[in-house]
This record gives sequence, structure tokens and C-alpha cells, in this order.
Amino acid sequence: MRPEGMFYYNAFLVLILALLVANLLWNLAALKRIARTEKPSKFPWVSVLIPARNEERRIGRLLESLSRQTYPSYEVLVLDDQSEDRTVEIVEEAMRHDGRIRLLRGKPLPRGWQGKCFACHQLAREAQGELLLFTDADTFHAPESLAASVAALETARADLLTIFTQLELGSFWEKIFLPLLPFTMLAYVPLAHGVRRWVPKFTLGNGQFLLFRRSVYQATGGHEAVRDAMVDDVWIARQVQASGYRVMIQDGSEIVSVRMYQGLREIWEGFSKNFFAGLEYSFPLLGIATLGLGAVYLVPYLILISGLVLKKGVVSWILLPLGQILIVWLMRLLVSIRWGFEFRWVLAHPLAVGLSLLIALNSAYRTTSGRGVQWKGRSYLFRRPVSSDSARPVPPPQ
Repeated sequence: MRPEGMFYYNAFLVLILALLVANLLWNLAALKRIARTEKPSKFPWVSVLIPARNEERRIGRLLESLSRQTYPSYEVLVLDDQSEDRTVEIVEEAMRHDGRIRLLRGKPLPRGWQGKCFACHQLAREAQGELLLFTDADTFHAPESLAASVAALETARADLLTIFTQLELGSFWEKIFLPLLPFTMLAYVPLAHGVRRWVPKFTLGNGQFLLFRRSVYQATGGHEAVRDAMVDDVWIARQVQASGYRVMIQDGSEIVSVRMYQGLREIWEGFSKNFFAGLEYSFPLLGIATLGLGAVYLVPYLILISGLVLKKGVVSWILLPLGQILIVWLMRLLVSIRWGFEFRWVLAHPLAVGLSLLIALNSAYRTTSGRGVQWKGRSYLFRRPVSSDSARPVPPPQ
């Protein structure tokens, strides 16, 4: 490449990174943190709904945390989705200590449904609450989490509240890879409510914590409306937003934490299940994502190394790529400060990006080959969900 071409290429990447930095700073400033001390003015009945399949490692800790809630009016419903381990025994033991916990037996999975969507659908039909909180079995809730989240829903006048949780990182690969989740969402997605009103595709949902007004959940079709979606949390949030209701995304890291995956194998299988679905099964989007990630986060290292080894031009081959690398490190550092991640793993950003590219390609391969993935003893085939843009909007209440 000619010297002027390399200069313009690097200058373009610096411009892209500047836009990402601006969006990241905007999101960090705008993202309200839910404090444990927040309390609602009213205490509507809350149904805490937990789909559980082969969760013996996690479900006990979750139920213990829910039993310690300071909120006065709630129930906890666990649906056993045909578990093959000790999940049921652990739930039954928790029921003997807390009468607010109920165990439901899941029905066989019908055609056209993904497992978690059908489990959530069954839970919602049995729930008694005015508010429905869907949460995952791998979460842990601070004693004030229900009170604080209901207060946040009330203050924001929201119809659906979803949160960024605190990630619990154990193994080497968890510390390397999982911080990419908040980094990616904060850098690439404008989270302001006003923006999402005009472009529902910018709406995010986190299935670890979805707090609905029951009336809105029912009016927008609930999980039945996204029954075949692999990334059901995002699609259901977009469905609510596209229907004219208010979706709020807040920082709930003080009230809920989660150990998503334990080790590289679970990371590989879990994200292979979701990655291509999150790109709406679009090969053009996959190409843009993989080429973009490589160009922005990996190529600067190659240019810098080539410039040092081959003694190329200082500005285009050394200073500009080094500046790009430092900008990315700064972005990762800002996210690490907000979420309390160890700073040293910021330096491993290219390794995390490289792993994400491999997962993306594996996810696309399994989709096109028809293999699907194995997850918790169940084979998942990939299907394109109904687009929230083509769904019939449901008018919000006046």
C-alpha cells in the first residue's frame, strides 16, 4: 500500500474509534445505576419467574438470595424444564424452608418453540403478580434487588426494565472474553430511550433480568410472540419498544450478579448458540461484523509490528496504529472501572476479539450445516424469528 493510502486508512480507523469513544462516554454518562437504597412508593405483587433446566450447580444459590429479599409481596416460581440432574431436589428443599417458592413441571417442548421461550410462557401463565420478573438460574440477587428494581421501574415510568448485571468472572477465559459484552453494547449501541423510540433495533434486552408490567407482557404477546427466537431477550424487548411501550435499560450491577459460563467450553457452546442469531442470521451482517472487528481491533497490531520490523514510515506505520491501540485500551479501561473488572485483562483485548471471531464463524457454520448446537442436553436448531419491524404494533394505553 502506498504511504498516503496507509495514512488515509489509519486516519479513517481513528475517526471510527472516535465515534465509538463518543458513544461509549455518552452511554456511561446516561446509564443510570440502580442503587440498593432505592425504594418504591407502592409494593405491587411481583412474580419472580425462573426457567430451569439442569441447573443443579446454580439454582440453590439463586433461591437462597431470593428468600432474603426485603420486598414484602412476591412469589417465586421455578419451572423444571425436564431436568436430568438434581435441579428438582434442590428446589424442593428450598420450598421446605420458604413457602413463597413453588415448583412447576414443564410440559414437553412443542414444535416451533425454543426451550427457554416455552418455559417462560408457562411460567407467565401461572404467575399471579402485577409485575413479572424473568430471571436466570445463574443469577444472584442482593436482598434489596426487588425493592430497588420496582422503584426504578416506577421512577422511569417504564413498561419493561432490563439491566446490565455484574459479571462474576472465574476462569482465565471468562476474564478474557466476557467483559466484551458490556464493552460491545456500550460502544456500539446508542442506549438513549429517545433514540430507541425511533429505531427499535437499538433496543436491548437482557434475559438475566426482565421486569415487565403484566399488562404489557400480555398485550405484546409475551414469549409466544418470539417463540422460535434464540436471542429471545433482545427480540422481546424490541417487540415491546416497537409496540409503543417504554423500555428502560439501566445499570443493575449493584443489585444482581451472574456467573454466565464456567470455562472456555461453556463460552464456546453458549455463544455459538446465540452469535449468528444475534446478527439476524444475516451473512452480510456477519461479514461486516467480522471484517470490522478485525480491521479495528486486530489489524493495528499487525501494522505496528510490520512498521517496527520493516522500519516503515513513523506516522502511518507506528504512531497512528499505536494511537488506535491505546484508544481501545482506554475504552476497555473505562468499562473495567465501571464494572470492577481487573485492569490487566484490558491488554488481552485482541485475544478476546480473536475468540469472538472464531465463535461467530462456528455459529454461522452450525446454522448453515443444520447441525445446531448441544446445550444442557438439548439440541437447538436455528430458525429466523419474526422481525419486530414487521410485527403489528400494539397501541400503548392512553
